[in-house]
Amino acid sequence: MPNMKRLISNHNKRVLNQQPIDQTTNYCNCRDKSKCPLVGACLSSSIVYSAKVTTVSHNDPTIMTYIGMTGGDFKARFNNHKKSFHNETYKKETELSKYIWSWKESNTSFNIQWNILNRIPTRMTAHGQCNLCTEEKLAILSADKASLLNKRSENVSKCRHRNRPSQP
Repeated sequence: MPNMKRLISNHNKRVLNQQPIDQTTNYCNCRDKSKCPLVGACLSSSIVYSAKVTTVSHNDPTIMTYIGMTGGDFKARFNNHKKSFHNETYKKETELSKYIWSWKESNTSFNIQWNILNRIPTRMTAHGQCNLCTEEKLAILSADKASLLNKRSENVSKCRHRNRPSQP
């Protein structure tokens, strides 16, 4: 077993050598940049995002919001969302896909606007809490309840990143 000096030294090296998340760099590999879901930032990772769904039914616009997060890059999560929008076997995968399918079945057009709410590393705190999961729960709790698609039960779900190595 390593001695205390080496444990502290390794911890200090790890903490001091961490690279901060670059808030200004946009990453995108979309062929058509005008169709990028996050306007040039689709390869961003460790983010809390929102999807605003706008529908017009009987000349009455409705705007509902879904809040989600991903520890990997957003483009993979976005493709998973698209799969659930287009393939009926996955229509109950998320609250967002359930909502989209309700409009698709009534032949009503809709528009989805994706935004990054926060970038935060998937790192476990000393208390065993994941920063990314905590940030998503805070975003859900602080959102307008009348226009939110997320269920309250999502706030008591366990961290998906617990068994995953930390990302900077």
